[in-house]
Amino acid sequence: MLALHEEIVRLDEEIELLREAQERARKIGLAAQASIILGGALLLVTLAGLVPMGPAGPILAIGGTLAGVALFGSNHRTQGDIALKIDACKARRNALIDRLDLSEASPACAAGSADSRRNPMQHAPRH
Repeated sequence: MLALHEEIVRLDEEIELLREAQERARKIGLAAQASIILGGALLLVTLAGLVPMGPAGPILAIGGTLAGVALFGSNHRTQGDIALKIDACKARRNALIDRLDLSEASPACAAGSADSRRNPMQHAPRH
């Protein structure tokens, strides 16, 4: 029984670590999208001649856009993999919880626990 509890705790910790990794991947995805947008905007500005940058402008713009696209694609796959791992850990944790011998309280115990939650001053003798 203790091993089940320890495994459940370990899975909870793993799920939390995976959620943190998922959040990091989300932020990387946002940075990749920003790179795509900024690279595209820089390309438009340099090709329109609004900002004279010479040949370096379009090269940087295309490079930034392509880097953003590559990062976005890779990161999107990583996010999907993390989501699958989280789902697998949750399923395993739920299966272990189902295996625990959790017995329901008898009506007498349930009534006693309800009485213990009441305000103790309600049952105090009055003088």
